[in-house]
Amino acid sequence: MLQILRKVTAVNRIHTSITVSRQFYSSSDFRRNSPSPHDYLRKITDTDKNISKQRIKTALELFKQKGFINTDAVTSLLGLCNSKLSNATVADRHALIDNIWSTSNDLGVRMNTSTYNAYLQAILNNALPCDHNVVLQSMSAADVEPDGNTYILLVDLFCKKGDVDKALKLIEYMKGKDMELSKDIFHSLLYAYSKEK
Repeated sequence: MLQILRKVTAVNRIHTSITVSRQFYSSSDFRRNSPSPHDYLRKITDTDKNISKQRIKTALELFKQKGFINTDAVTSLLGLCNSKLSNATVADRHALIDNIWSTSNDLGVRMNTSTYNAYLQAILNNALPCDHNVVLQSMSAADVEPDGNTYILLVDLFCKKGDVDKALKLIEYMKGKDMELSKDIFHSLLYAYSKEK
């Protein structure tokens, strides 16, 4: 009987010790011991498997806890919102893209052309609504110049909306600026014309 009491007492001491040590781990301790957001992002980006929306949310949460995110990480996160993103509805994808974008702005990221292009690509990949004027005004306000890729994405956006006239005007503008007209532009136009019939 005495041995049983000693064992119970020992178990209680261990339980108390664990409980006390848990209480000492504050949320800041958890943050300190959590993986680096860049390492976590690299890990999920390098996988060939489908990615759950929860993993992207976790990566974004790690950056929030760190209080810092760079443009490369924003571009990578937006790039994950493609066909590899499994079990996510259109509404989920839209919310995720908006969350990445707004969090990046909240953390003071100075967006560049690549981040805007990644945003447009994510919108296109998920067939989400987008007002090109808002994107271009946002770029202008941030003192970011669109590049050839931005215009190619916008041509694709117009073509997917069925607005061939705007796409053709933009192509004329690109020609006037001696920008390269890629095969992607002609594929977008073919898609738009096939939808008109």
